[in-house]
Amino acid sequence: MIADVDQCASGPCKGHNSVCSDLIGGYRCDCPIGYNGDGDNYCYDGHPCPDEQNVCSKNAICGYNFIQQRLECSCNKGYVGDGLSCVDVNECAAEKDYDCHPNAECVNTEGSYFCSCKPGYKGDGEYECKEIKACDSSPCRGRNAVCGETDGAGFTCSCPTGFHGDGVNSCNDGVSCPNGTNVCSKDATCQYNTERGPHCVCKQGYIGDGITCKSIKTSKLDLKPTPKQQRPMSSHHKRKITYTSSHVITIDQ
Repeated sequence: MIADVDQCASGPCKGHNSVCSDLIGGYRCDCPIGYNGDGDNYCYDGHPCPDEQNVCSKNAICGYNFIQQRLECSCNKGYVGDGLSCVDVNECAAEKDYDCHPNAECVNTEGSYFCSCKPGYKGDGEYECKEIKACDSSPCRGRNAVCGETDGAGFTCSCPTGFHGDGVNSCNDGVSCPNGTNVCSKDATCQYNTERGPHCVCKQGYIGDGITCKSIKTSKLDLKPTPKQQRPMSSHHKRKITYTSSHVITIDQ
């Protein structure tokens, strides 16, 4: 009886990645799972050619042409050539090759392009390019301030009706100080005028600088006559001491 010879021992399958199966009196070449080809001459996985065969451009891929039954190089998208040499396509050269917003410009890149909004506009360049307006950056810092557009991409800041200020830095309603600056006494209100701006004023019946306010009654008690003022006086030298809310003492003789 003649012993069977391992037909795969000589490596008859020439396809890269081919798998040889020894059969009785012969062999079979197959491609492994995930690969395509006849097994005898090639097994291709859809990725670049084997290193020893990959003569394609760095901007190309190696694929199998089933019609011509051979491997061939094809330039990647964004490039043109025979696959061995591939050059960049300037998509911006022809309007039909790019899709940008009407207010955007096409910028060519290696193998591709991108859209950039024209000066004076903002957006993604492809779907949106909105006109940039001066008030978009909220230049009026005053609380309650109103920004208005002017010609030449300018703007103005103003306070709404019932508010006072320069509009740029402040708009005060004349009753309460802006948040974060109300240091007035609980017995004072914050008022506004063009000379001083927001400032504290003690309520009626109180005196002080607005930050500290004391009751007029309490202030009178604090201003008791000195012992010298309490000495007996003759009837024709009697004096009347009057205390006012401004701490001014009026003496009638």
